[in-house]
Amino acid sequence: MKKIIFLFVFAILLPMGASAYDAEIGGICYNFSGDEATVTYRDNSGNSYSGAIVIPESVPYGGKVYRVTSIGNSAFFNCSGLTAITIPDRVTIIDLWAFANCSAINSITIPNGVTNITPHVFQNCTSLTSITIPSSVISIGIGAFYGCTSLTSIAIPNDVTSIGNIAFLGCSSLTSITIPEGITKIGYSTFRKCSSLTSFIIPNSVTTIDGEAFQDCSSLASVTIPNGVTNIEDGAFSGCSSLTDVYCYAAEPPSVRSIFEDEVWDGYPFDQYYIKEHTMLHVPASSLEKYKTALRWSDFSNIVPITGTSVNNILFNVKSNYFDLQGRKLSTKPSQGIYIKNGQKKAVNK
Repeated sequence: MKKIIFLFVFAILLPMGASAYDAEIGGICYNFSGDEATVTYRDNSGNSYSGAIVIPESVPYGGKVYRVTSIGNSAFFNCSGLTAITIPDRVTIIDLWAFANCSAINSITIPNGVTNITPHVFQNCTSLTSITIPSSVISIGIGAFYGCTSLTSIAIPNDVTSIGNIAFLGCSSLTSITIPEGITKIGYSTFRKCSSLTSFIIPNSVTTIDGEAFQDCSSLASVTIPNGVTNIEDGAFSGCSSLTDVYCYAAEPPSVRSIFEDEVWDGYPFDQYYIKEHTMLHVPASSLEKYKTALRWSDFSNIVPITGTSVNNILFNVKSNYFDLQGRKLSTKPSQGIYIKNGQKKAVNK
């Protein structure tokens, strides 16, 4: 409970520290430092940016030309009338809460120099349907896309190594997402209430699935857990009321232990009564008996060995056929996600 309260309070904190700007030029407010300009919050009484805004590459001020390199903390916070934004290539920092509650904006392209998607930066952008994240990005912060209810898909660059807690919480239209290798943990409530997700493949680099990571993903029918996962925390897949297949490749049944501050307990990653009747657990044949007696895993009444083809032993002599990562033949080439063709792993992003 402490963990839930802490993160909830953090998620709803209002942006802090908005201050007066140095100058307003072309309808945009700036602060200046050295040779650089930062787009900033209009004033403490509330932002009034609206319509389509083009941020310039540079601005003149006081007889000097400044390069626009950053969008400041809460710069466009709560601008419900902002419909479009063009960000110049020189921008390398988009600070936290910068576009939070911009409920009318529907697409954003982030410049190539940006390395971090900061906490809560696009929170509650409820009309946002698409966003382009450049390959330069290495991290996605806490609550970055929290409540983006119209976001249908997102491609996460291969160099991203961390995704913050509640990053995609409430993205109820998200139907597909590919997580890159290099991510080691699926954080607390990261994909909670992503009610349109139907399947999810966790990358091989992941070792931990935090509490409530996929809670209330009510359309999630199958999930693939790689062999490197050693721990799945309490409620990770609770409320997944369509879950029919869990593929767990770990030779040792992952622990179900949850830890927060001074509290340690054995959690329930799955809804034990639901999985007993509705979900098939697929595990390595050599580990079948271990899963049948392991804490919480034994709650599955239908535990079967993984048979047939897999990522490692796909039928290489079958040409022009498509398979998912469990080795199941697909009728057509997928339009999104990771698949196997002619023995090779491939990825498709819309």
